Amino acid sequence: MRNVLISILIIIFMTPLSAQLDSVSLHLPQFKNRPLVGATEIVATNILINRYDAWVRDLDWAKVTPEHWYNNLHTGFDTDGDPFGTNFISHPYHGSFFFNAARTNGSSFWEAIPFVLAGSWTWEYFGETFPASEIDWNTTTLGGVYLGEVTHRLTAHLLRDHKKRNNRFLRSLGAAFLDPIGQINGWFYKDVAQAYRSSNLRRFPVRSQLSFGVSQSLQSVGIIPPSSYFHLNYSMIYGDLFDDSDDYKPFDHFIFRAWLDINSIKAKEYNNNYLNIMSHAPLWRLNKSNNSLFAISSHYAFMHNNVFKIGSFSLTLDYHVNFKSENISLLSAVKLGPILFGSANSEVVEVIDKFIKDDGEFLRDYVYGRGFMYEAEALIITKNLGRIITSFNNWLIYTQRDTPGTERSSVFKLEYHYPIWKNWGLGIEFFHYHRTAHYKEIPEFQEIKNGYSEIKLLSSFSF
Repeated sequence: MRNVLISILIIIFMTPLSAQLDSVSLHLPQFKNRPLVGATEIVATNILINRYDAWVRDLDWAKVTPEHWYNNLHTGFDTDGDPFGTNFISHPYHGSFFFNAARTNGSSFWEAIPFVLAGSWTWEYFGETFPASEIDWNTTTLGGVYLGEVTHRLTAHLLRDHKKRNNRFLRSLGAAFLDPIGQINGWFYKDVAQAYRSSNLRRFPVRSQLSFGVSQSLQSVGIIPPSSYFHLNYSMIYGDLFDDSDDYKPFDHFIFRAWLDINSIKAKEYNNNYLNIMSHAPLWRLNKSNNSLFAISSHYAFMHNNVFKIGSFSLTLDYHVNFKSENISLLSAVKLGPILFGSANSEVVEVIDKFIKDDGEFLRDYVYGRGFMYEAEALIITKNLGRIITSFNNWLIYTQRDTPGTERSSVFKLEYHYPIWKNWGLGIEFFHYHRTAHYKEIPEFQEIKNGYSEIKLLSSFSF
C-alpha cells in the first residue's frame, strides 16, 4: 500500500506541471442525491476488499465466517498490532472510499460523515476475524473524512474542463488513484462525469511548490548514523481563507504538504523510503475581516522516518493574520486544540507483556491515546528576496491502553527559498525534532529525552 501511495503522490506532483501550469481549481461539483446507492457502494467496497484479501492474498484474517461475526459483536473493541503505516495511511485511504461514495451520490461534507462511520463499523465487525480495533475505528473514520474531502476536491481540480486541457490520461490516472469510487460512479452516472469535467463552476486559487534535493541528518541517534536522503517535497495552498465570499464551507481552504525521503543507507534494519504528510483545513471561519480572523480547523499528520513516528487527527481553534504591502506579504496563524486520536513511537513497547509474549502478530512499535496539540506558522513573501516559511508543531499524547504515560513531540521547521529564474528557486531548510516521554509505572522509562536535526538543500519550482 505504501508503494501505491507513493505512486499517487508522484502523479499529483507531476500532473500540474504537465497541465500547462494550471493554477485554479473548482468549487464543489454538484451530484444527484442517491443515498441508497452510496450505502450500497460502501457495502460492496468492503466485500470486494475482503474477498481480495481472502482469495487473492490468502490472508487468514480475511476469511471471515458468521461465527467470527458473532464473536466480534460480543467482544467489542480491542487494540491491534498493525504497523504504523497501515493504521495511519492505509486505513484513512480505505475510509476515503466510504466518504467519496457518499459525496459523489449527492451528500454534503457533513452528510457524508455518517457513511464513513457506518463503513468503518461494518468493516471492523464483519471484515476481519480479529475483534474490532479501536485504532482502526479512529483512523479509518477520522482519516477517511479528512482524506476523503481532500481527494474529492483534488479530483475535481484534475478533471476540470477535461476535454480542453492537455494530458488527459495523466490527469485521469491521478483522479482514479485519488477517488476510485467517484470515477466508477462517473462511468455509471452521467451527472457525475459531467459535474467533474465541467468548466462552468466557481474557481478557487491553488498555489503549489515542488522541491527536490538532498537532506542530511546532523547527528546520529542511537544506532542510526548520520545519513543523507534524496528529498522530494510538494506543498499546496488551496483556496483563500480571506476571500470575500460569505458561504465558506469546510475545506474551501486547506494546506497540504507531503514529502518523500529516500534513504541512502542499504541495510536490512533501515527502510528505503519515508512518506510524510501534514495537512490542515478550516471547517468554520469566524469573525472575518480583511486582516485577521478566527477559525476552527481539522488537522491530519503522518510523520515517519527511522527516528520517529507521529500520527494524529486534531481539532484546533485558530487565529489567522493576513498582512500585505507593496513589497511584502505575511500569513501567520496560531492554533490550539484537542488531539482526537494520536500515536507516537516509543521504546516502552519493548517491555509490555502483550508485545513480548505475542507470536508475531503485533508489529506495533508505538503507543496511542488522546491529548492536545499546538501549532504556530508563518509565510513571508517578499517581492525580490524570496520566501520564508516557518512552523512549530507540538503534540502531547496521554497513553492509556498499553501503559499510562505521556508522549510529547515537537517539530520545528525553517525554510528559505530564493528566486533565481522565473518560477525556479534555490532553497534551504532546517528541521528539528524533539521528544520527551514519561511512563510513571516503569522506572526505566521515566524522563526520556531525545532529538534529531537535519538540513535540506533544495531546488524549488512554484506554480
